[in-house]
Amino acid sequence: MSGQLTFDVDACTGCLTCAVACKHENRTPPGVAWLGIEAREARRPDRILWLRRSCVHCPDAPCAEACPSGAIRRGAGGAVEIRAEICQGCGSCAAACPRRAIALAGELDYFGAPLSAEPWLEPHQRHAPGRASKCTLCEHRTTAGLAPACVEACSGGALRWQRAAGSSVVYLASTDARAVLGSETHSLPLPEGSSP
Repeated sequence: MSGQLTFDVDACTGCLTCAVACKHENRTPPGVAWLGIEAREARRPDRILWLRRSCVHCPDAPCAEACPSGAIRRGAGGAVEIRAEICQGCGSCAAACPRRAIALAGELDYFGAPLSAEPWLEPHQRHAPGRASKCTLCEHRTTAGLAPACVEACSGGALRWQRAAGSSVVYLASTDARAVLGSETHSLPLPEGSSP
C-alpha cells in the first residue's frame, strides 16, 4: 500500500528506537542498516538535531539510473524497490545514492554461518549475499494496513505514516533545522503553530 512517511526533525530525540525496530523487523545482516540517525549541531549551543538516514524513495531515483542490470524500479505502491534476483552486486546504486541508504550484504550472518534464505524467514527477511538492499517502507506491513516498524516504535512522535497516492518520505523542519540540514532533508516547513 502506498503512503507517506513523515519525519519531524524537531521532534526526534535521537533515541534510535526506529533504527533498532527496522533492524529487528527486517533481520538485516551484519553491516546492513536501512535506517540510521545522525547528530548535527544546531545554530544554538543547547540544541542537537537528529537526521534520519534512510531511503526517501526519490522521485528521480539516481540509484535506478546507475544500476546497470535494471534491478531497481518503482513498485506498484510507488516505493523504489531493489530486485535481489536481478542485482549483480556491483554497488553502482550505493555509490549513486545521495543519502547513503543502500547497502550490500556480506557473505556471513551474525554467527559466522553463510548468509542464506532460511525457509522459516519471511520473504522480507531474506537477504541475498553480495546483493544491494534498502528501506522498503515495510511494504509487507503497509499492505496489511499497518504502519512501518520504525513508525510504530517511535515513542517521541517524530515519525508518522498516512495513506497517500504514491510513496514518499517527507521531512518537517523548523527554520533553524532547515538552515543546518539544508538540502539533505527534502524538508518542508513545520505547520503553523508548531514549535521546535
